[in-house]
Amino acid sequence: MSRSIRTPAQLLASRLATARGAYERFFGHGPDAADTLRVVETQESLPAEFGASDDPGGASFPGGVLLDARAFAAGLSSEPVVELAEYELAPRGRLDRAPIPLRRF
Repeated sequence: MSRSIRTPAQLLASRLATARGAYERFFGHGPDAADTLRVVETQESLPAEFGASDDPGGASFPGGVLLDARAFAAGLSSEPVVELAEYELAPRGRLDRAPIPLRRF
């Protein structure tokens, strides 16, 4: 039985596709959702969302995720980079459905 070896980019793509599917099922298909997700590298250091200031940084844009060179150097399939990309991909500022049913008292 031969197994194909998945590249780091393929592993990241698989995780992001799964995350995006979960976001769309929960929050609905947003206006900024595109058919193709892009992961783009910038040479600028972006602010780190978590941890130390020298950790990889990222930002979202319509249709994808912008990751700085530190993220690419750490490896696209490294868990911290994958989690950063998933975080940046998450919808913000709009909740089509509340995560917990709200009751009025």
